[in-house]
Amino acid sequence: MSHAQAAIIIGNFLRDLKKMVLSSTMSLVKVWTEIDETGKCASLPAKIVSKKGNVYKISYLSPTEDRDVKNRRVYKYEDEVYEVSDDSITEYLDSDTELDFGFEEIEDGKFVKCDLLVCENSDGDDDEDYTPSSEDESETASSEDDGETDFEDDDENFSD
Repeated sequence: MSHAQAAIIIGNFLRDLKKMVLSSTMSLVKVWTEIDETGKCASLPAKIVSKKGNVYKISYLSPTEDRDVKNRRVYKYEDEVYEVSDDSITEYLDSDTELDFGFEEIEDGKFVKCDLLVCENSDGDDDEDYTPSSEDESETASSEDDGETDFEDDDENFSD
């Protein structure tokens, strides 16, 4: 085998390896997107379809008109693919499971919103039979009664 043939084989291997890594990690992102004609923006869930340099091709996870048997709105990835710069990506989830977005897959390619604590297909333990011990109750009571708040009004510290 010549050096040129070996270089081609190694190059192809590295290209394929890069594709595998991209597809197995970091494929789910949140993208800063204008959501209406007034210019209002939000960070929307999407999956990376491909990447070239600092440009990503993504597909948004969007609501459909369909409802599941529990009357929850069904979401699916749009057929249309959009190009966005890496500056538009607000969060890389380092994941390929929609549960990290708060969506549960109900059929192939169809999802519903779920509470992350109660997704039917999650691997978490079922806590329906959990009853707090007296220690748990006392910790909760003492943390609620400490009189401190997480947020304080500091309006005078802000200037227009």
